[in-house]
Amino acid sequence: MAYQVTPHLERLMLLHCRRIAHLALVSLALDLTLCSPLLAQEGPDAGKGLPLEPARWANFTTSQGTWLSLDVSPDGQMIAFDLLGDLYTIPIEGGTATRITHGLEHDMQPRFSPDGEHIVFVSDRSGDDNLWVAGADGSDPRQITKDGGVVSTFLSPDWTPDGNYIVVARGTLTGGNEKLWLYHKAGGVGIELTPAPRGLRFQGPAFGADERYVWYAQRSGSWQYNSVFPQYQLGVYDRETGTRTTMSSRYGSAFRPALSPDGDWLTYGTRHDTETGLVLRELDTGETPDSREVVISYGGGIWRVPIDGSDATEIPFTVNAEVAVGPEVEFEYPIEDGPTFTARQIRDAKPSPDGSRIAFSALDRLYVMDLPDGTPQRLTSANVGEFHPVWSPDGASIAYVTWDDAEGHDGGRIVAMRADARNLHESIDPFVGSGLGAEFVWFPSTGGEATVIGPTAGRWGPHFTADPDRIYTYGFVPAADGQPATVALVSTRWDNTDLEQHLRVTWRLPLMARGWEVSCRPHPTSSYRATSSARRGSGARPGSARAARPSSPPTSS
Repeated sequence: MAYQVTPHLERLMLLHCRRIAHLALVSLALDLTLCSPLLAQEGPDAGKGLPLEPARWANFTTSQGTWLSLDVSPDGQMIAFDLLGDLYTIPIEGGTATRITHGLEHDMQPRFSPDGEHIVFVSDRSGDDNLWVAGADGSDPRQITKDGGVVSTFLSPDWTPDGNYIVVARGTLTGGNEKLWLYHKAGGVGIELTPAPRGLRFQGPAFGADERYVWYAQRSGSWQYNSVFPQYQLGVYDRETGTRTTMSSRYGSAFRPALSPDGDWLTYGTRHDTETGLVLRELDTGETPDSREVVISYGGGIWRVPIDGSDATEIPFTVNAEVAVGPEVEFEYPIEDGPTFTARQIRDAKPSPDGSRIAFSALDRLYVMDLPDGTPQRLTSANVGEFHPVWSPDGASIAYVTWDDAEGHDGGRIVAMRADARNLHESIDPFVGSGLGAEFVWFPSTGGEATVIGPTAGRWGPHFTADPDRIYTYGFVPAADGQPATVALVSTRWDNTDLEQHLRVTWRLPLMARGWEVSCRPHPTSSYRATSSARRGSGARPGSARAARPSSPPTSS
């Protein structure tokens, strides 16, 4: 039996259950998404840390913070938290915060060791996110993880009950989304506790009294806008048997588990409609406890929340912040204010079939010019955005799509991609191929209603060869033997059936710990290989080199 005790909490950071003695529980930010540098340091300066020195300081005083990551010391007397990349401590009763780390490095997510003498935290002071351990007062920081050239993210570290090891959610180049890793407090390469499919994500590891079991939250995939419940569920990892067990099945999800040091009590976050709340449970009986309180951060403050339903009590704090800021990056650029000027961004350039002209969008308007040095001319006089021009095979007509804020799309020709208008209204993704409700449609060349072909399923770039019965697109496809997904050229019929693969790039794509990064820059260890299979009788060779030459597109789309 579970009992929801805080129905109006906006942010779930730290959960702190207290009996007569203070019982510190784990915490961290609700569904944090962190960005690591794209590339780790290389060359002779690797390992020397951040090269910039503070050139300016932002000085201010505040009594609020956004998405504070908190922890309470084992004796219940001190709170450690992060604010704008620096770490602070305050007494449990509140007061003026003491800064314990300082500088350009971004320090976050502090956790007290079981003896209260040290803190572990995540910092980029080495040039990339890594685990660091320092004294509880911030003294003598030392690096625990050293990734070298591997791009990693680290989230929500926690100590084992004996204080000798640290468990953390780590995302890696080869492992994909975050998995649970174990490191000795003295450092080392660590071991992965939870090998799992790339798409499975583990967050918020937490211990009770028994170091055998690690609680965590897990979900499939990294994150997404407008996600549908449920997202996270709780699980337990058994360090002796290596097994994982799912421990919750809530429609509103279950996340950020926290246990009392004696292992008797569990608390975690969940959602109901638009509200976030806490569930507190006695593990042995499933009953809810009496005379307890949870220390949590939400609404910019730190609060004691009694579970008997009485009003929460704020723990006041004041931070005299001195935030380091790097050198100002300022350049003087001349601004052209004459009747004409040079467009700096040309989009969707498409040469005509005979190569004598080119169509393109600039400043949201469609232009055509003669090659190689003609004068661009507006194609229409419409006062709407005009994009994605496509020549007809005889070069006599151009199809394109338009957009205006009031009416959305207004026409298109042949084959197009469309998605929900809120992709633009809510700035989710201006590229509809990866937006909400993305689908392929076709229009009669003379105008008319759209006919739905089918969902894009992650594909993009519809185009044609000499075979009028098939639509060619690009998209990610799974590779064999558990290898990373790769880009492939595929085709379907006009009803989105009979999917065929014609060319697959087997070079491994660069990968950030949170997703694929498509780039034209070769990976230093990459090799290139392509496999192709053209349809007999199609009159086309979609897998040939000619299809990849930007100056010679196969045909118009």
